[in-house]
Amino acid sequence: MKLTSKIVATMAIIAFTSSAQAVSLQSIVGEINFVGTAALNGPITTATGVQTWTGGAAGGLPGAAALINGDFSSVSVNTPVTFAAPWLFANATPSLWQVGGFSFDIGSSLVVRGPTIPGSSFLAVTGTGFIKKDGFRNTPGTFSFTTQGPDGESTFSFSSTVKSVPDGGATLALLGVSFLGLGGVSRLIRRK
Repeated sequence: MKLTSKIVATMAIIAFTSSAQAVSLQSIVGEINFVGTAALNGPITTATGVQTWTGGAAGGLPGAAALINGDFSSVSVNTPVTFAAPWLFANATPSLWQVGGFSFDIGSSLVVRGPTIPGSSFLAVTGTGFIKKDGFRNTPGTFSFTTQGPDGESTFSFSSTVKSVPDGGATLALLGVSFLGLGGVSRLIRRK
């Protein structure tokens, strides 16, 4: 009888741990790129931000999804993207872009300028932030925005990438709780 009680108690703890793990959210993994046109608030060589996202590369849309993989696969190529405007490169920006239920909050960014090419210029902005979607954990990610073309209105590409993120110890904590529960149940059974 004692062996049966221990087996039942052990199975109950395993079931509790399994259900607790099922509730934890997974991180977003993958990459999504957008293309379109942007009107800058000054020449590319001195611009401090995007004033507006204008029609362009994808059927007159301000921007559209171009390359998609991983958890972003639910978004179709050429899906319109909503951008925050104006976007000041040096500022944290909530919901810079939104598409297919995903959104990206910029935490920090760095403006990198490339060499000036006759007739056009090059500007790159890189940084970090969080990608969000219901059903997923808010996931740290990186982004890169590049634009090249005539000053004032330029074609852009925007890329956001997120890689697998450690679970922060949740699995280890659940394992520890399971062992504590098993020890407690074992003590109760021994007392009887």
